[in-house]
Amino acid sequence: MGGRKDLVERSKYNQDYYEKHKAELLPKIRKRTKIWQADHREHCNEYQRDSRKENPAPWREVTRRYRAKLKADGIAAYGGCCQCCGETEPEFLTCDHVEGGGNKHRAELKAQGKFGGGGMWLVAKKEGYPPAYRVLCWNCQWSAHLHGGVCTHHKEHVETSN
Repeated sequence: MGGRKDLVERSKYNQDYYEKHKAELLPKIRKRTKIWQADHREHCNEYQRDSRKENPAPWREVTRRYRAKLKADGIAAYGGCCQCCGETEPEFLTCDHVEGGGNKHRAELKAQGKFGGGGMWLVAKKEGYPPAYRVLCWNCQWSAHLHGGVCTHHKEHVETSN
């Protein structure tokens, strides 16, 4: 009674049953998983922290991909290029506060514990990509910082209109 053949047949039967009843089973599985995770949150968090310490390389890659996608989504939401000079290389683009005050805002977010991985791109996403932020390249952002909020590209336009 029992044996290897029975286990193989049982496994095949379970796989077939799952495929036929996937629509009914998945919501139940998800619900059961959420309940288990809620009851064992500390254990799950501890396990993940230990896993990250023991083998950090894969986690770094996951984080890198997550941040790159977050940035790409933010850039796309704000037009896909520097709003001053038109630069499109993602490596050069940053999230800028339109009215200035980015340092103060980031300090407030850090004090509240709301500023972590993903930086301002995550903040902008959580806020629904509001018009208070924009995409600027590093050069335009720094130039605007040095010249009272006006990039060198637009400095002549401001001076001639005064």
